[in-house]
Amino acid sequence: MIAIIAILAAILFPVFAQAKEAAKKTTCLSNLKNLELASIMYSGDYDDMIISYLGAGVSKAPAAGLAYDPSISNGGTGHWPNPEPGSRLAGDWAVTIQPYVKNRDILFCPSFSLGQLEHAMDSEWCDGNGTPGSGYQVSVGNLLPPDTTIYGEHQGFLSNYAMAFYNHAKPIGQSGSSIFSAVGPCVIGSAPNCPYYAMPGSGWDVDDNGVYTAAAINSSSIAQPARSMHTAEGTTNMYLRGDGTVRIITALGCEGQGRHGGGGSNYSFHDGHAQYIGQNLEQIEVKDSNGAYVEKYLAFDYAP
Repeated sequence: MIAIIAILAAILFPVFAQAKEAAKKTTCLSNLKNLELASIMYSGDYDDMIISYLGAGVSKAPAAGLAYDPSISNGGTGHWPNPEPGSRLAGDWAVTIQPYVKNRDILFCPSFSLGQLEHAMDSEWCDGNGTPGSGYQVSVGNLLPPDTTIYGEHQGFLSNYAMAFYNHAKPIGQSGSSIFSAVGPCVIGSAPNCPYYAMPGSGWDVDDNGVYTAAAINSSSIAQPARSMHTAEGTTNMYLRGDGTVRIITALGCEGQGRHGGGGSNYSFHDGHAQYIGQNLEQIEVKDSNGAYVEKYLAFDYAP
């Protein structure tokens, strides 16, 4: 009898674990959908402008890259729980969106684990080369584990999700570097791994000379809202730079891969729907009518 019970337990425990993870996955997806609906409400209050991943109303110094008003505490990052207007914390999407959700629990995914995030970032198909620390330990400082000096809630994670930021490739046919390219500088759109992309979010944009400008995208400029990813599983967390200042990192896309045990991740789109995509969204490319390669879900101003 004991042997039979042991055999049944060995069979059923994995089934229970899978059912539990399926429920968590559904919760994470529901959170994303509600965050997207909240961002649509935000747009409705701000002349259809897409909510910024990081407030574009704060000044940036091109030379310093992330230099903010020196009168704001903690080198411009601000303090918690009442960050000063114009600080990084006050301008972060996870804070800006609160009047529309009035719920901080919605910012966190029950399937999230620090180990999964580190593994995803370290992978050669994401931010690293496959070795531990190669993706989240970068020149400006260690992105993980989060720093808790200023914001200590949730182990320094503002959210287990992230919102798309503004980032464009050069026009199709021009030579440039693609953030999704495995081949370095290339003629944009000319080959796989060298697609045209236009990240479907608002915030700071930086040109080839390191000059920052505020990029506020209007929802009317999105060619196909149901195809343009906006919010995804990833991370928005505090981190300590090498110069001793505390900053905020936002990462989404490949950073969310594997959260639910498979190779995919949950995403929400500008039309308000959310779905699970079973592979790295950054690697999904399509051809337009002229044969140019375009990021399927990350080219908001283009309709392949």
